[in-house]
Amino acid sequence: MTIMENSRTYHINNSTVKLIFGDILTSTTDVLVISGSVGVPMIGGLPELTLSTGGECILTDAAKHSDAKLGDVVVTTAGNLPHKYIFQAVTVTNWTEVRPHLQSSNVIEIYEYIVGHAIAKSMRLLSAMELNSIALPCLGLGMGNMPLDAVAKITAETICRFLSRTNKSIEVEIYILDSYNIYSKLNYLPFFEWFAVYANMYINNQDSKDLDPDTHTDIFKDVILPDITKPGLYKHTIFISYSRKDTEQARGVCDMLNKAGISYWIDINGVYSGANFKEEIVKAINSADIVLFLSSEASNNSSNVAKEISIADKYGKIIIPARLDDSPMNPKIDYDLAGIDFVDLLTFDEKNLARLKNAILAHVAMKSAS
Repeated sequence: MTIMENSRTYHINNSTVKLIFGDILTSTTDVLVISGSVGVPMIGGLPELTLSTGGECILTDAAKHSDAKLGDVVVTTAGNLPHKYIFQAVTVTNWTEVRPHLQSSNVIEIYEYIVGHAIAKSMRLLSAMELNSIALPCLGLGMGNMPLDAVAKITAETICRFLSRTNKSIEVEIYILDSYNIYSKLNYLPFFEWFAVYANMYINNQDSKDLDPDTHTDIFKDVILPDITKPGLYKHTIFISYSRKDTEQARGVCDMLNKAGISYWIDINGVYSGANFKEEIVKAINSADIVLFLSSEASNNSSNVAKEISIADKYGKIIIPARLDDSPMNPKIDYDLAGIDFVDLLTFDEKNLARLKNAILAHVAMKSAS
């Protein structure tokens, strides 16, 4: 292919992937995927153009999902557009200035996990809704400010792997359109190169793993976390709020964090239960980026845990609740955690721990990018 051609098609199983230089709003697929920011306000770039073309009913529908967070995929009406649905993939925290020609070494780990996860979710939704065609932009570019080569690689690997695991006939269209006028056609060569690599790999069955981003994180293996052990950068990333009656489960979480290289603060033996308790707890929470709440019958009946969650909310900390059992939430805690999704740890198996780890890694990446 010459780069001046407007499209190229790759075949994987019974499906096709077509890379197209053109306007995604000219597509007629069942689903249109657009990128968006937290709360799906549809501001800037493709979301704003989609809104102006498809009508205000799209924003009205999107407003029902104002609690959407980074990595979520929100399904909305397509309004006046020819598509059946719009999948709004939340890939940025807010509107930011576009920075062109970034290299992977310039912006480590930003959105690789999030973009791959959003694409995988979109493909699974397409299949679950029994739809057959989907059009995607180059998620992660533009306001996502992610290096183009990294976007190309994670897009190709995620889509090709999914298509290699289904016998359905799915048409995937990926539209390349530089609305910011910062790239040339030649800059987009990595998309064609990576799709050629992965299409060939999966056609020849060189990878037998199922696509499950909750457990198989190898598609995100190039994500590099910041050095959280470096003095002066972080005292600790995670504050663990729990009941000492759940010490065994807490130790399991600590083991997972140790293996992932994530620093944390936890009062295992009650050493801060004396006179300095309040001061030390407040300092520990304030120094953390994330508060991990291990929710159980014991922790929900603990007045100290309720105070910790309240302090975390006061300081605007990211709170990740992990459910150890099905006990009802303490009303004081429930108020502070309204609208926050839980990670289930009802059983301490590999898949549940991987989900928790991935949730933490995504938030670490978000914090580092802000």
